[in-house]
Amino acid sequence: MRRMEARSARRGNAVLTGLMMSTLLGFSALSVDIGLIRVAKTELQASLDSAAVSAASELNGTAAGRVAAVQTAVEVAAANTVIGAAVNLPPANVVLGIYDPDTATFTVADGTTPNVQVNAVRIVDTGVTFDAILGQVAFGQASYGVTSRAMAVRSWSGHKAGSSECFLPFAIPDCHVANTPPGTNPPPMKFTFSPTPTDSVAWGDPDANPNSNDVRSQLLGQCSHDTIEIGDPMYVNEGSHTTALQTISDILNNSAAITPTAWDTSLYGPKPLRDSIHANLITKSDVSIGNWGNTLQGVVALVDGGSDCSAVSFTGSLTITGFAWGVVYDVKKTGSDKNVWMQLDLINDHEIWGEPDDSASGTTTIATDPPAMVVY
Repeated sequence: MRRMEARSARRGNAVLTGLMMSTLLGFSALSVDIGLIRVAKTELQASLDSAAVSAASELNGTAAGRVAAVQTAVEVAAANTVIGAAVNLPPANVVLGIYDPDTATFTVADGTTPNVQVNAVRIVDTGVTFDAILGQVAFGQASYGVTSRAMAVRSWSGHKAGSSECFLPFAIPDCHVANTPPGTNPPPMKFTFSPTPTDSVAWGDPDANPNSNDVRSQLLGQCSHDTIEIGDPMYVNEGSHTTALQTISDILNNSAAITPTAWDTSLYGPKPLRDSIHANLITKSDVSIGNWGNTLQGVVALVDGGSDCSAVSFTGSLTITGFAWGVVYDVKKTGSDKNVWMQLDLINDHEIWGEPDDSASGTTTIATDPPAMVVY
């Protein structure tokens, strides 16, 4: 009897020990794998944060910048691993948009959103699956998955621009804006290229005497050249460059590869009158009635014109002294009066990509700081 009781007790102890071992193994597996999941979440978040910040740095106010932002996010994410597993960020998970810091809202950008307004990259829920360590043995759990998201925004420095990565190929003497009263804009500018130029404005190229191909390329992309800075030379001339004028006409008539920006009455007031004072007469304009109000907008370089704009010589190069926002809205590309009409905006803040410099002349254009993470 005692032997049977002893054997029974031993069997009970073995069963209890087995149960205890299973429980301990389960808790150990749970502890190890919970730690693994936490590490995975941390690594994934760091990967997506890095991808978002790198992508936001590509947003430079152009269509090419938007494409580069998505590509960069995917590439940076793929360069990271989570518990040894590659991070696969689908391009569809990289969403570009406009972030408003005042309301903390993100608005998704679409094909009609002006490129210059796109300032944020949002990476929506993206996951990674990785192998369990002890979960397979303890619970039959072969793998785990984690997801995360991130957003980065190009932030504004609140200072004048001292440089710009992208710009329109015009050079405007700073004496045109030197005496503009605060809170106002100078009158619309008509740049007459043929017959003999009558306005003190020219084409501008930071590398060499402007030619038609370079001017046309810059009109279409605005970022074909390297960054221009205050103190740099801007080469100038007043040639007709008929192909460049044709390109402006194509853009304003919405028949070019880039989408024009609608005239914003809240920023610039009513559309200019087509009266030969504020714009060409309808009969002399190469912008159709249906497309009137389309614009080509971007940074323009202000150059040292001295104190008297009527005496500026547009040969060789002039020194860049600052930047302004240019709104091109009318063009005549043929005939005896080839010209371009532009409104300079010195009142409103415009986000550009470059370095700030409060000593810049004649403009309140805003430069941007590096991208910043946003809690999201």
